[in-house]
Amino acid sequence: TSLGCDSVYALQLVLYHSYETQEMIHACDSFVWEQNYRCYFHDASDTVRYVGMGGCDSVFVLLLTIDTSRHYLLDTTLCGSFYWPVTDSLYHQSTGEQISMSTATGCDSTITLQLTLHPIDTTILTDTLCKGSSLVWHDLLCDHTDNYRYDTLNRNGCDSIILLQLTLVEPPSVVAHAAFDCAQQWYHLTATTTAPYVVWYAQPADSAGLLPSSPDAFARPLTDVEYMVRADLRDTLFCPAYDTLVLQPALHPSALISNRPEMLTEINLTLYATALCRNAHQMHWLVNDRWYAENCANITYHADPMADSVWLAVVIEGSFCADTVTHVVPIHHEV
Repeated sequence: TSLGCDSVYALQLVLYHSYETQEMIHACDSFVWEQNYRCYFHDASDTVRYVGMGGCDSVFVLLLTIDTSRHYLLDTTLCGSFYWPVTDSLYHQSTGEQISMSTATGCDSTITLQLTLHPIDTTILTDTLCKGSSLVWHDLLCDHTDNYRYDTLNRNGCDSIILLQLTLVEPPSVVAHAAFDCAQQWYHLTATTTAPYVVWYAQPADSAGLLPSSPDAFARPLTDVEYMVRADLRDTLFCPAYDTLVLQPALHPSALISNRPEMLTEINLTLYATALCRNAHQMHWLVNDRWYAENCANITYHADPMADSVWLAVVIEGSFCADTVTHVVPIHHEV
């Protein structure tokens, strides 16, 4: 001191420090900082000052990065099918699907697929033609057995494939036959053919006497008539084959025997006989069951005086049929 006494100065010092605290934040879409209760929607840097211990200034520093959640919509319209690598799937029909994902910074992300698929049309047509025929289909000449293709677009703008499966077939064979039925007095018309459908016609029709009875027919022609048979693979006109034959009227032959005298006697054993024939091409006389003459209308026969009668027969032949007419002439013996 001033008087020379010892004195002591004692310092009791408390030293406080200022602080700076940095907060590096990554947030999705928005962030509320608890230091100031502000809401941030974008990247930001901000500072909040405060009085620390001892009244020293301190700061909080915010370094904020905002990442946005991603929401994608894939709305597409396609034809046929669609491969989506997100799900590693191949789709064949329309669908709606949502996939939840995360961004690289961990924010929510969604991908929505709104898919409309239109089909690729394939239409198969079949047709049959007779060999030697052809048709023009969509500017394509179709003249042999094959599959023909036509590509177009349907109403949705997608590919449309039309296939024509064409088959050419051999035309059928046909041969007409006629056989005369002597009992019924008509022609029986038949056809030898590989076709399932047979139709008969005639010209002139008014003289044909045609009675169709599928697959055959019956005919009584009044004049010379041409009969035609059509054979086909279908019941409609498709691949016809024809054959014809000409038939004449064919009438059943008949005959009538007359004789004189009507009865023979021991005095008169000479018999005169006449055959009146109709529709006959040939005739044969039989007397007592033996051949006597042919193709003559009149015969003369001398009877055996020991016989009781003379048996006469005329065998007549027409175009197809034959007939036999008999007649017995008695011989009178006086007692």
